[in-house]
Amino acid sequence: MFKSLTAIEISKKWDSDGNAMYFAKTTPEFMWGCNLYMILTDDNEITGIVNTGLGGNNDLFSYDVACMTQGDFIAVYPSSHVGNGMLVLVPISKPSAPKYGIPDAVDGDYEDMQLTAVQYGLASENDENVTASAIYLGGKLHAEYVDLNQDGNTDIVLIGIQQIYQTGINFREQILRKEYYVKNVYLYDPMKDDFIFSDEMSEMILVSSY
Repeated sequence: MFKSLTAIEISKKWDSDGNAMYFAKTTPEFMWGCNLYMILTDDNEITGIVNTGLGGNNDLFSYDVACMTQGDFIAVYPSSHVGNGMLVLVPISKPSAPKYGIPDAVDGDYEDMQLTAVQYGLASENDENVTASAIYLGGKLHAEYVDLNQDGNTDIVLIGIQQIYQTGINFREQILRKEYYVKNVYLYDPMKDDFIFSDEMSEMILVSSY
């Protein structure tokens, strides 16, 4: 299963009951992406290896264990090769069956679009020669798992800095123009068994302009 790999990273994490769990992040030879496996153990013996089916851009990929009222989950940041992706929550009890997906949690893609330049006030709609990119500092937003509305259910808050870069003349130069503090709030709806974006509680605040 792990043949022809350039790297295998093993990690140890714990669930809400203090039980140890083991994971392997693998990077195939000559590939941009990585894959995540959960290593099943019993009495310190390996009993199986489960492919979570999740992976992505190796530079942006990360994972952890999120202990929530909805259960214990593997919280994974998978993304495409260009660096767009979401936060995916996979039940520890079913490590190959993702349950929740929070969009726009990963963005390291310099898309160089005129629409982005217009959206962030760097160009008019008629100025087709100005393009820009919107990315997150570090490529992703940081997830916090808290009960915001005190209903007894864990909610998800994504926090980070969004940077707006204007494309230079040679298309390789990226000029930082603006930075925003971003807080995206997703409240858990027990009736839908899903996390719903809260426009009222979310924030996007300009912190720097160059």
